[in-house]
Amino acid sequence: MLRADEIEKIVYTGLARILAGARGHIRVFKAKDIAIAAGIEPKTITLTIIKSYLDGLVEKGLLIPEDKQRIHTKRRGRRKKVTYRRYIITRENPLWAKLVGT
Repeated sequence: MLRADEIEKIVYTGLARILAGARGHIRVFKAKDIAIAAGIEPKTITLTIIKSYLDGLVEKGLLIPEDKQRIHTKRRGRRKKVTYRRYIITRENPLWAKLVGT
């Protein structure tokens, strides 16, 4: 199981790699993007832990949440609404300056 300091390191490493390639003033990402950028296999338990840490950053006001819905069609034609969460960070955010150093 991951410890709290390991989770923090994973999130900040992944977020720094995502922000390093950003060309605009805003960046939108999911927990899976953080895991891939940090070099971790995106398993369900890992993504859940990363989401809970990112939700903590949302509560502190460092990230903006965005909930999206889409219709997912399963086999045999059944349709289901799927909700997933994306996170937004802007260049004016102090976290951006801390991670990128600009």
